[in-house]
Amino acid sequence: MRSKAVSSSPQIPIFLGSSLRLLCLSVLFFGNQPLSGVARSFHVGIEYSKAPECKIFAEKSKTVIEEWYPKINEILFGPDHPLPTDSITLVCEPMKPIAYSDIKKNRIHVSAAFVSTHPEDYGTVVHEFTHIVQHYAKLKGDEVWLQEGIADYIRHKYFEQDIDSLALAVDPDRDTYRKGYRVTAGFLAWLQEHSKPTVIQDLNRGCAEGHCTVDLFLRSCGKDVDTLWSEFTNNLKQVPPGGKLHKKE
Repeated sequence: MRSKAVSSSPQIPIFLGSSLRLLCLSVLFFGNQPLSGVARSFHVGIEYSKAPECKIFAEKSKTVIEEWYPKINEILFGPDHPLPTDSITLVCEPMKPIAYSDIKKNRIHVSAAFVSTHPEDYGTVVHEFTHIVQHYAKLKGDEVWLQEGIADYIRHKYFEQDIDSLALAVDPDRDTYRKGYRVTAGFLAWLQEHSKPTVIQDLNRGCAEGHCTVDLFLRSCGKDVDTLWSEFTNNLKQVPPGGKLHKKE
C-alpha cells in the first residue's frame, strides 16, 4: 500500500480579472517557498504492503519526515539551500538489516522485525533520511564514519535531544572518532560547543562536495582531528561520576 501527501490545486474562479488570477496562481504555486526563493514543496510516500503490521509506524514516520526534512536540510546547509529531492518514500518490509537509505532513489527501508520490537523508534527514521539530505554521492568506504556521525548528531541533538549523554558515554581510553554513530556524534557536539559553532555545516558541506576527509576538521577548527579528539577525551576524563561536560564560556 502507498500513500503520498500531494495536495490538489484549488480552482481559480474564471470570472476573476487576468491580473488577479495571475496573482492567485503565484500564491498557489510559490506559497511554499521561503523568502530566499528556494522551493520547499515535497511529498512523502509510504509503502508497507509486505508488512501491513507496520502501518501505524509508517504513517507516523511520514509525519516525522514531513516536519523534519526541511528543518534538517537547513541545519546542515543553511536557509538558502534547496531540498535535494521533492520526493521521499519510506518502505517497511521484511529484511535482515535494521534500516538503510538509498540516496539514488530517495527511499528509506526499515525492517518489519525491527518495527515490531521498536514501534516508537522514529529516531532511526530521522537518521536514515538525514542521509538523503546529506546526499554524499562520492563517499568512500573509509569515510562512512563521518557520514554516520553527522546523521546521529542530527538525530540526538535535535530530535532525541539527548546529545549530552552521548558525549559522556564515550570511552576516552577505548573509543576513537572513527567509530561513527554515537561516538562520533558526541565528539561533534563537543566540537560545536567548544571549537566552532558552524563545524557541522562545514563538515557536511565538505562531504557533500566530495571531500569527506579528516582535513575538513583542520579547515573548520584550525586544528587537526587528532588534536581535537585529544582535547575532547581529556575533557571527558575530568568529568566526575554523574557530572557534566563543562560548557564553553
